[in-house]
Amino acid sequence: MLVSRAPSALKPSAVQLDTLTALIMQSSRLLALTGAGISTHSGIPDYRSPHGSYSRGHRPIQHSEFVKDASMRTRYWARSFVGWEFFSRAQPNAAHRALVALEARGHICAGLITQNVDGLHQVRPALKEHWRI
Repeated sequence: MLVSRAPSALKPSAVQLDTLTALIMQSSRLLALTGAGISTHSGIPDYRSPHGSYSRGHRPIQHSEFVKDASMRTRYWARSFVGWEFFSRAQPNAAHRALVALEARGHICAGLITQNVDGLHQVRPALKEHWRI
């Protein structure tokens, strides 16, 4: 069973949702920009939220550390192995599916930019992921 890793947040008001919907529906050249937050409801933990990985003392391995130190490479691969559990079970969620629907309706045609490497952005060939950070 997948558990959402999303931090709690205030729900948008009906007026805010209506305003956003109107903006999207009248647009034909939107660019989607996503980050880790889009995948937390798929069970993939984030780093920066109040209960994210950084709050528990984890820190990313820097490239220079990875290249210079065999023990850092071992740590990197061990963490990747442990993290595989979340990535292998994760499925696209409502936000991912909404991006596909918006693209299919012609609203998102300027592309998708994401820092995510989880593979959950199920875009059609017409909407290419322009940059992956």
